[in-house]
Amino acid sequence: MNIDKLNDYRKDIRKITYSKEQGNHAIALVTERVDNELFVRLVADRTVHIVF
Repeated sequence: MNIDKLNDYRKDIRKITYSKEQGNHAIALVTERVDNELFVRLVADRTVHIVF
């Protein structure tokens, strides 16, 4: 999958679940609707783990 062609693969806003490490090293589990712009930022963030 090429992140530059994400709009070809993912055309709508979707609800995803991911964990994110906080500044105090606590882990937050988040479920939210994510557009392509936010999805790309989450994928690039090393403190985020997307639950598939």
